[in-house]
Amino acid sequence: MPTSRPQTMQHALTGPLKVQLAAHDDEVDEEASDDFYAAFIDLEQQCEQVAIALENQPNNTQHMQTLFGLFHQLKSNLILAGFHSLVPLAQRVEDLAYLIKSVRISYSTSISDLILLNLDLTKLLLSQRINLGDYAYSQDSYQNICDALYKISSAHEEQREARVFAAILLLDPHTSLKPQVTEVVGDTVVLHPQSNLMSILDQFGVHFNDDLKFFQGLMYAFESRSRYWEGRHERLLHIALMMNAYAHNPVTPNQLTAAVYMHDIGMAFMPLSVLHKDGKLNSEELALMRSHPQMGQDILLRMSGWQEAAEIVRHHHERFDGSGYPDQLQGSAIPKGAGILAIADTFDARTHEHVYSKNLKRPFIRSILELNQCAGNQLDEHWVNIFNVVIKKLHRHHFI
Repeated sequence: MPTSRPQTMQHALTGPLKVQLAAHDDEVDEEASDDFYAAFIDLEQQCEQVAIALENQPNNTQHMQTLFGLFHQLKSNLILAGFHSLVPLAQRVEDLAYLIKSVRISYSTSISDLILLNLDLTKLLLSQRINLGDYAYSQDSYQNICDALYKISSAHEEQREARVFAAILLLDPHTSLKPQVTEVVGDTVVLHPQSNLMSILDQFGVHFNDDLKFFQGLMYAFESRSRYWEGRHERLLHIALMMNAYAHNPVTPNQLTAAVYMHDIGMAFMPLSVLHKDGKLNSEELALMRSHPQMGQDILLRMSGWQEAAEIVRHHHERFDGSGYPDQLQGSAIPKGAGILAIADTFDARTHEHVYSKNLKRPFIRSILELNQCAGNQLDEHWVNIFNVVIKKLHRHHFI
């Protein structure tokens, strides 16, 4: 975790700003721009770490001070490097970080999303200015984003969350995961939450039919057996379908959906004394647990048209290095859907209390790092790289 500079500087909040996104207003030393960009990337990574740390400890004073210090440093660096067009954006986020540090705004996952999206925009604009010599971004959009950030800082508490989401929509208007705006009344944005299971299926082109409805019903019954499983399949489904879509759907979405529903269904028929056991499983219990992929496969093969899903279910515990089960497949011999599902399953086991692991859930960033350590041995590195792109996007939009 980075250490902030001593927070002795005075900070004056800015009012409404007329911003200008124009390269001719900058005074950039072109020869030093690559070094500045590398320094920005380092600063961005530090900001991301602090933002994620604050999600887990939103009242941590040190993290709040560090966040403010980092954005103050970013603004100062932009001024010194001559990127004058980008200073207003940094100023707006610094104002927000100051109000968080001063405990005048409560930190939340939506604030975290907003901060990370602002860093993305700053990086995009820096890249354009350095590589193209100009900004290929709408002046009106830039002004609107700066105005939206100001409205967050000046909003009353009951209006703030809606204003945060309004700013998120401006920063990432094309995302398929954006919050749903149902109505705008005056300055108030009225929202309803996205994400339920059916909206996820529709988003990724799954054609919901009677078989999937049946599998879904089994999944709900399974989750109701143990508090460890509640909501788990929806999380897995979102990760798996998005990874598949990012890779241009090498797995049929309906087949992958059925596999997510059914991959652990065999566990539903096992004694809770085994599922919830605190200690290490004995050989008989381990053999029983390892029989669940076969049980899920058998159910799917009894129904017409689910061969691909059945293969995914059978092999979702295979490992890339051949040390998995039941068939010790390795590398490209493992079905693509099984590789996707293995990653989604592994990540969820690390971020949530698992049915056969009573360890406390790990922080988000640590879970990603641990999963990446499995690339090339337990998990397929190709799919891990895709996961890294997808999980960040899902996390920013409150789905993971």
